[in-house]
Amino acid sequence: MKTHSGQIFDPAHFCEDNLVLSDVALGLSRLPRYNGQTRVTYTVGQHLLAGDSYLRWQGGGITLRQYWLLHDMPEYIVG
Repeated sequence: MKTHSGQIFDPAHFCEDNLVLSDVALGLSRLPRYNGQTRVTYTVGQHLLAGDSYLRWQGGGITLRQYWLLHDMPEYIVG
């Protein structure tokens, strides 16, 4: 599959060097949570940013926040 940035993504031969964060951000910002079954569109990207804001407000450390922001990352490519 060719991503928005033009990178070729092959799940069978994943390599971190081929990961483009802007592709991840774009994919997650377009992907609706709950398969779009909400009255108002709520994307995975919104979910991640809301959770990060909450963790920051609660004094969550950078490592926890990084794990939070990455926990849905595979969804950018598999939906």
